Amino acid sequence: MEYYIGIDGGGTKTRCILTDENLNIIKSSNGKASNPLNTGFDVAASRIVSLIKTVSGNKKISLCVIGTAGVGRKNNSDLLLKSIKESARKKHIQIPPIKIFTDIEITFEGAFIGAPGAILIAGTGSILYAKDEKNNFLRVGGFGRLIGDEGSGYSIGRKALSTISKSFDGRKKSTALSKVFSSQYKINGINQLISLIHSPKFSIAEIAKLVISLAEKGNRESIQILNEEIEELILHIRAIASRIKSEKINLCFQGSLISQTNYYSKKLKEQINKKFPGIKIIKAKYPPEIGAVLIAKKFSS
Repeated sequence: MEYYIGIDGGGTKTRCILTDENLNIIKSSNGKASNPLNTGFDVAASRIVSLIKTVSGNKKISLCVIGTAGVGRKNNSDLLLKSIKESARKKHIQIPPIKIFTDIEITFEGAFIGAPGAILIAGTGSILYAKDEKNNFLRVGGFGRLIGDEGSGYSIGRKALSTISKSFDGRKKSTALSKVFSSQYKINGINQLISLIHSPKFSIAEIAKLVISLAEKGNRESIQILNEEIEELILHIRAIASRIKSEKINLCFQGSLISQTNYYSKKLKEQINKKFPGIKIIKAKYPPEIGAVLIAKKFSS
């Protein structure tokens, strides 16, 4: 029996599984973020090594495939692998053979098992990734939070915080969004707000959950923010649809914001169905960590 480890390293958390050759999950474990561009390569490596140790047990692992953001360039991928080996050496942990891919590659493999399709990811960040019938890979977005990530949790959270800050200093009236935020985070003034958002433990992307919750209750301010971000994701889809020479496209939703049923994902689906009749929204066949295992099986066969 062959055994494999699949790791999905995100900007918020990391999912690690041990499976057999039939994709049966033997053990799984979750850890903190392991995007090396956000956490640093040494921190990401240490977290990954700890997860590998947790799930490995006494099994002989044929191959471990890691899919994470921030490794699209070969020098970053090589640096992460080097950091993982160094971390394992320092911790006296025996690690299996490892191959590193982008988070997009393992997500795509899990969703379509190699078939054509498109994946819209909206979690902490955002990106649209597709493969046409000639196996050409295409991407739209994914430029990071400084110049991109439209439609993501970070983008929604940043817009919400901008609105909240204006209500704090009198540029606009206090709203339900600012009041609920103040109550939830126990913020009473401008200095406390500034201290909070610059705290290492504070996640701007997490504010998106608050915005979605208020939108579900009919809060106009939150609905407006989400509508603007939905239009940004529609732009992603329009760009990719113009490049794929196919009348029909299967599209999967991935990422914490849209993979679950909520106000945001429902309204986004409505807009896609309205504007793109040739696009069919389907569920991914497998999650990204299984996609990593599928890639591992291909490389070790």
